[in-house]
Amino acid sequence: MKRGVVALLHAGYWAAYLLLLAVVLAALRLPLADSRPFVTSLLAARLGVLAVAPSLVAFYLAYLILFPRLLARRRIGALLAAWAAASTGAAALGTLGTCLAGAGGAACATSGEVAGLMALLAPVAALHAGMALVMRGFVGWYGDLRVKEELARRTREVETALLRARLDPHFLFNTLNNIDVLITRDAAAASAYLNKLCDIMRFVLYEARAETIPLTAELAYIEKYLDLERIRSANPRHVHYAVEGDPAGLRITPMIFIPFIENAFKHAVAARTGNTIDVAVRVDGGRVRFCCANRHRGAHGPALPSGGVGNAVMARRLALLYPDRHALDVSDRDDTYTVRLTVDLA
Repeated sequence: MKRGVVALLHAGYWAAYLLLLAVVLAALRLPLADSRPFVTSLLAARLGVLAVAPSLVAFYLAYLILFPRLLARRRIGALLAAWAAASTGAAALGTLGTCLAGAGGAACATSGEVAGLMALLAPVAALHAGMALVMRGFVGWYGDLRVKEELARRTREVETALLRARLDPHFLFNTLNNIDVLITRDAAAASAYLNKLCDIMRFVLYEARAETIPLTAELAYIEKYLDLERIRSANPRHVHYAVEGDPAGLRITPMIFIPFIENAFKHAVAARTGNTIDVAVRVDGGRVRFCCANRHRGAHGPALPSGGVGNAVMARRLALLYPDRHALDVSDRDDTYTVRLTVDLA
């Protein structure tokens, strides 16, 4: 919280206290002024010495010392003892100042009257000390909230940058090599694939920088990515991609699904026949269900990691972007690695 705002918060608190004090004094003055000597002395005392000074001392002792040294460190027992001591000390100082200034009148005549004056000031000082703890706690909570938001924002930026960096090199070089081979066989097809490559690079470099994009754009990117990956295989059924439902009008954080698809291509078995990678997206109202399954080498080849940095990063990213609005399930059964992700975009 900015210092100016904190200063205004303090100024507002003391202005409200003085206003309340004035109302209370005005209410007490008429019925009690002549009948109760102690109250008469109280009303006759200088406001700055009797009512404000002890409160100021107790308030800022709690604000500047008790909170950071005791409450922030969760030393509750020591805090309660220090709170009582600060309140009593502030009340004693207020009483002493009042009597020395000669403003206490009858309230300073006997030790009993002095004790009564302290008994009046101590709860007020304790109340101000408590309010100081609450105010300091609020200021600290707000500051922590801003810090957490900034950390979350920076984490999203870093993770997104990592995902982009991880996506670009291998995919780009493999695709360019495949298009280079295709140029001699089918120049028209090579040109079409080159245009798709340009489209997805434009998407990664520019469109994916936005916080959210239309879901249709994300799905179009996936389709072009899969088309380019299909060049590498002679098996026309190598990849199956299907979209059900109407994605129009929905927006999503870019590149939510593609890391899972990229991971599927990385670990899928190279089969000459049959389907090895199955990507399905189903849009049901404001909810998107994504499923990516791939066959892998299983027990006869290198084990497919069930976790890893990629999945951990994606899980963390989803938790930041869609807290309580997503469900991620990863399973590895019967040589098939499956990722199911449901995101509520409504």
